[in-house]
Amino acid sequence: MLHQLTNLIPCDDWETPFVDTFSQFSVGFHQKNLGPAFLHPRAAIATYEIAMPLLHLWIRQDGQWQIVRRQSMGSLPWHQQEETAIVIGNQPVRIMSDYVFADARRLVARMMLTNRGSKPVSIDPAWVGCLRDRQQPTEIMKAFSGARHGPRRVILKAVGNALEAGLEPDPATSDLPHVAYRILPPEGLSASLREGPVWGGVSVDPRSRFYTFTPETDIHLEPGSPRELTFHIDYRGAAVGQPLDPWDPPEPGNFAELLRKAEDRYREAVQSNDFDPNMPPGQLNRLRARTALLRTGVRGHNGEFGDRVASLCSAGTQDFSSSFFWDTLFTSTALSQFNPGFARDAISTAFTRQHPRDGSTPERKWNYSCPQYTIIGCPQSAIGAWALNHYLRSNRDETDLAFAAETYPLLKANHLFWRDYSDADGDGLSEYNWSGQIGDDSQLWDSVAIGKDPYSGCFWLPPIASATCNSFLYRDARELARIAGTIGQDSEVEFWNERTAFIASRMREILWVEEDQRYWDYNHRARCHNKVDTFFAFLPLWADVPMPEAAKRDLIENHLLNPDKFFGPIPFPSVAYDHPSYDPAGYWRGRAWSHFSCWLVETLWREGYCSEADEAARRIIAWQEMWDFRENMNTDPAELFPKGFPHYNWGCAAYCFLAERAYRDPTHPS
Repeated sequence: MLHQLTNLIPCDDWETPFVDTFSQFSVGFHQKNLGPAFLHPRAAIATYEIAMPLLHLWIRQDGQWQIVRRQSMGSLPWHQQEETAIVIGNQPVRIMSDYVFADARRLVARMMLTNRGSKPVSIDPAWVGCLRDRQQPTEIMKAFSGARHGPRRVILKAVGNALEAGLEPDPATSDLPHVAYRILPPEGLSASLREGPVWGGVSVDPRSRFYTFTPETDIHLEPGSPRELTFHIDYRGAAVGQPLDPWDPPEPGNFAELLRKAEDRYREAVQSNDFDPNMPPGQLNRLRARTALLRTGVRGHNGEFGDRVASLCSAGTQDFSSSFFWDTLFTSTALSQFNPGFARDAISTAFTRQHPRDGSTPERKWNYSCPQYTIIGCPQSAIGAWALNHYLRSNRDETDLAFAAETYPLLKANHLFWRDYSDADGDGLSEYNWSGQIGDDSQLWDSVAIGKDPYSGCFWLPPIASATCNSFLYRDARELARIAGTIGQDSEVEFWNERTAFIASRMREILWVEEDQRYWDYNHRARCHNKVDTFFAFLPLWADVPMPEAAKRDLIENHLLNPDKFFGPIPFPSVAYDHPSYDPAGYWRGRAWSHFSCWLVETLWREGYCSEADEAARRIIAWQEMWDFRENMNTDPAELFPKGFPHYNWGCAAYCFLAERAYRDPTHPS
């Protein structure tokens, strides 16, 4: 079993750092050098790799400092290991470095030095790190009106033999979070601060802050004897103006016990005990997808997520180290099949910062954010009730029903935001006002957008009655009626039934084009429908908005299943293959998107096109296995370097959804 799990997700590049136990930070590794290369605070706004390197090993021989190069690396989901061999005084010395998370805020790093020669050797080592304050918050902070992003004060000090480091905001000039880490070295080593690296007398960059851990005397190794050196790396975060939690003391116990606990924790979280040690590739890939989903989890502790676990878009660094609204909700559908506790937390944290005035929920959120609300502030499309009903399909005990009752008011408030605050033209149909609510730079907006944000690539939109938005709301109202009935709120069921009928009536009156037998967006100011051949046109089918049966068949058979339009080798591009502006690598302008693909496969199965649904699923599964469950899919099968982020939460969830054939039993209100 361990052989099968080795390098299930290799933690050997910047996009796949080592995380575990819903950790609040990750560590990444250099291509060649031994020791962790960076420490990245997860879900802390505008705060990236604050230590780089974190702990690289150098050894001095004949007065010359030399960095130790790694020769091999292996990853288990709960354990990272590096290995190398060097020669000291003509004697071979083996170095093994092992890493395991003791909990969400502590990493334990053990280094074993073993003299494999026939004579004693002495080693003069230094473990070198650098606190980086070169953060670049200005772009993401543009979205927060009035937020201050002045530089944070660099904290770097030796406390006893330990090191404490971090970035502390001045509440008068900065609204960024407070982040800090502490390194407790093994007995016999102590921290010292330096202007420059261990091999230089001055700082290479005046904004860098260097530290080293060195022994009081050289480390002496007898032939065949190992020397174990264990570092404890702790992390803390807090919102501006809030105190950091106190540091925990070192935990007693041996490294082997930590590894055993971490493995047990993983097996319980991923539900892997029933997997055959000789599992076939398909089963192993499903385990890989589940493991990648667990890696997106971060426990909030004293942050905005509280003690719940949020699903970040990616386990990697930079801006996807945050929770997006519908990415998280879609992801919960896969989590609900094997880790219901995480699924519940993911749904709950998707509504972090829901505004009590209007029910709106920010598009994205961080555990350690700034006090301000984003000026965009637009919730993404309403899929919360759909996600909750997916959860309830396989989880129905008292805890689950209590969770549904607790979540229902959040879902209702979110739906009513669209009814009460997103109908500027007063026609009874809701509108998007920011393209990031649904499709960023899609061709859908080419003729109507009134301004593009250079950072996000999204557009501000005029009031346009949206077929896509109201299809989501139609489905949302039906799902809310189901939830209301499930939790005994019978009086609410009739409200949602009336709401469903109203949306259907207004869509038929304003958006339906008889000669096309389609629902199209309508622009009251221009007095015209916006007819663009994107996959959004199939959302009324997925939502089961009423339409003539012949129109359904035409839309499916002549458009959705047409190889020249949407059913090519990689199905369901975001715009038809034959559209003049189709670009297979275009962001929302030709790439396929995992969540939409699942909804369209689900629609095909429900409408009786079962073999076609299975065929689409097979093609998507094959692509995702090849490219590690990416955020989106380049629809040119010859593309060798797809751009979407690997191990993205809804890419993993979509793989699980399709590989486990969840679309064959869709959660549907009819």
